[in-house]
Amino acid sequence: MIGGIPNVGKSSIINALRKQTKDFPNKPIAKTGPKPSVTRGVEGFKVSLDPLIFLKDTPGVMIPRIDSPEQGMKLSLTGAIKDEIAGESLICDYLLFVLNKLSIFDYVKKYGLEGPTDDIDKLVNHLKKRYNWNEEAICRAILKDYRKGRLG
Repeated sequence: MIGGIPNVGKSSIINALRKQTKDFPNKPIAKTGPKPSVTRGVEGFKVSLDPLIFLKDTPGVMIPRIDSPEQGMKLSLTGAIKDEIAGESLICDYLLFVLNKLSIFDYVKKYGLEGPTDDIDKLVNHLKKRYNWNEEAICRAILKDYRKGRLG
């Protein structure tokens, strides 16, 4: 059985293990996606015929309560909590705070800024001119870049 918090790659592990065997080359069967709640129930998958191995995929399991706003924002950054709950703009603002605090400034070059900023509105307005997108689309793209490892 594979268990963990939402959106950490439980289904992806099953697909990767399946792909490693000669029995099921390049045939992923566990549904995956960039947002939590893709796996809705416990599902069993055969990952190998020799030796015979079955794994059960489970929906993400969350702690019963979130003790602090920071803990909630950290979970939101990973995608464990749906972006709509905290709001993409607020999550992006927290992301800028964390990246700057850790002196990770890859976003400056990626987004063509003159220097680091703590102001999410400044970043969004800069990207609006560049891409002609609305704030929601820009924040969604920033979070996607972060979650794909493109921002450090």
